[in-house]
Amino acid sequence: TLLTKLFQRFFGLGEADTAEMRKSENDLKEVLDYYDRVLASQRYLTGSVSQSRATSEEVLMQIILQKVSLVDLFHLPWLHFLPRLGIEDEILSRKNVAVWCERLEQRATWCKVVQEIALDRFGNCPWLSVII
Repeated sequence: TLLTKLFQRFFGLGEADTAEMRKSENDLKEVLDYYDRVLASQRYLTGSVSQSRATSEEVLMQIILQKVSLVDLFHLPWLHFLPRLGIEDEILSRKNVAVWCERLEQRATWCKVVQEIALDRFGNCPWLSVII
């Protein structure tokens, strides 16, 4: 997996399997392409309904779903981690994913987490600095 690329090197276990890395990178590209299509019509990954045929309940649900959810927040550490793998261009090359990622990373709570890690307030956790 992509994590293997960094963690094997971090823990002194050598280099990752190149074929496995290519497959993982291709899988990531497929997922990001899908996300880019979804995010073309909504702010976050959670659902959306067509405005043209929406009932009042569906419109209300769309308003609710246009807010950040756990689905989106789950991605934050991983999106933040991609530059360490040298594949941040996979995010930046997809306009809608890049905007979504920036929107998530600008959240005050996430900025606080990153700041706390930088100040090492979580104790001596060398593996945490690898991820974040």
